Amino acid sequence: MFAVLCYCLLLKKQITLFPNFMLRETRKAPNRVGTTQTPINRMKTLKIAAVALLGLAALTPATGNAQTGIIVHDLSTGVVNGSTSLIAYGSPDDTWQVGKPDRPLGFQTPSVCTNLSSWAVNGCGRWITPYLDGTGPSSNTQAGTYNYRTAFTLNYHCFPWAKVTFSYLGGDNNVTGFSINGHSYPLSPATANDFNPLAQNIVINLDPSHLVIGSNEILVQVHNSESWTGFYACGNVSVGYCSRPGRNDQQGVMDVPASFSVAPNPSTGRVTIAMDRAKTGQAVLTDITGRIVRQVGLNGDATQYVLDLSGERKGLYILTVRTAESTAVRKLTLQ
Repeated sequence: MFAVLCYCLLLKKQITLFPNFMLRETRKAPNRVGTTQTPINRMKTLKIAAVALLGLAALTPATGNAQTGIIVHDLSTGVVNGSTSLIAYGSPDDTWQVGKPDRPLGFQTPSVCTNLSSWAVNGCGRWITPYLDGTGPSSNTQAGTYNYRTAFTLNYHCFPWAKVTFSYLGGDNNVTGFSINGHSYPLSPATANDFNPLAQNIVINLDPSHLVIGSNEILVQVHNSESWTGFYACGNVSVGYCSRPGRNDQQGVMDVPASFSVAPNPSTGRVTIAMDRAKTGQAVLTDITGRIVRQVGLNGDATQYVLDLSGERKGLYILTVRTAESTAVRKLTLQ
């Protein structure tokens, strides 16, 4: 708007505004300095004015936030993370870990398997399994729920939207659950595959408040009721971020420094949350399934808080600290 006002002031004594420009004239009209100006010349002046206004508008800094989307994590199974190269059969997957029914939080690295390859998509992913017989899935499997997890890091303090896209998703027998940082989301279809054919084009719109600065964990649950089991995914995580004019970092995105630490980590029971300074807020500890284990209110007077976890199961936990300034997360391992 400022650019338009400035330009109108510059042209005030040189052009005649509407409605004269819109009238078809056949006569010559004297201009201010005594020369003549034809309708064609007036149209040229109008075009020049329009181009100049566009140029000024382009040079005027924006006052709002531009939104741009980026892919932050590859979810494809059996694919070298960050590339399109397929992992060799029998080799460990480098993106996902799996917890078996007898040890749902005892995560291990699954392997890329054959035998299910006829139900894979060329160049899009490969099946993975915690049970391998040579390069194929073993029939020596357990019935129950398998927890497949992967993690990605966010360094942005502002993301107006986020989504998970599975171009293909499958599980033997079927995929029954999806969660991020302990927050569950429905799958469409409800069971995202009955082994074959693969479910396609599943988009999960995430609540940005469920994401944190730092490490974010995705958990996909696959239920198995018979011999053989496996998991297949081809997709990614993408987020929008706010780009603010005047920022000197990448695309106007600012890193948010860590606001707390937790020690000892790993721990056998008692842990201490140490804040960088006294703040009001809340600390929430959840297990990998999203169950809330502990909640602690931050009263703004103390910088250290002690949690006694000696009665909890061994495994991985997620500690999230939310204050008025930011949200941060840390992984905590109990041994």
